[in-house]
Amino acid sequence: MHMEPAQRAPLSVDALIALLRKTFDYFRHEANPANGLVKDNTRKDSHSSITAVGLGLACFPVAAERGYIGRAEVVDRVLATLRFFQESEQSVARTSGNQRTRGALKATTHTT
Repeated sequence: MHMEPAQRAPLSVDALIALLRKTFDYFRHEANPANGLVKDNTRKDSHSSITAVGLGLACFPVAAERGYIGRAEVVDRVLATLRFFQESEQSVARTSGNQRTRGALKATTHTT
């Protein structure tokens, strides 16, 4: 027996804008401004991943264009992230900072 998915009304423009803002707020709150690592979720001691970091990097310029954040803060956060990866061990071996370039990143994702 084939069942059709539940039909939902399309989101309004206001609802989409609110969702955009809430999505940005997640990345702003869960990213460590010192190194750019973004927690994969809001659980305590959550790991970071290159996917979460990449999505965070992509959202900051959009947020600046929408006026949610200043361009100077975007530049600071992006450069901190790029510098972190540039200065990190470039292998799959764990380093003293516990960062890795593949898989989960368990480094300082704590934000204050």
